Amino acid sequence: MIEMEGDALLVGVGVNVMYAPVIPTEGSNVGRESACIGEYVTPRDPDAAIRGLGEEIALELGAWFEGLPSAEAGEGDGVVREFSEQVEFGVRIR
Repeated sequence: MIEMEGDALLVGVGVNVMYAPVIPTEGSNVGRESACIGEYVTPRDPDAAIRGLGEEIALELGAWFEGLPSAEAGEGDGVVREFSEQVEFGVRIR
């Protein structure tokens, strides 16, 4: 979710920490495969996974605000491109 409030951009992110819901691959509720952070961290420690994710987001936002290169420069280009192809920008939902 992305919203504007005055000069601020508010971004909401949903994260599957320890469980990835099954998403239908056909029919009216079709979607993409889901994953959870718990599948990619060892040991399966949800608190550590969330702290790590928060730290990475804070570092990347800080670099972006300061105009510095991303620590993962270029790795997000494919994600942004794929997302942009599937979203109708400017559509107000309410």
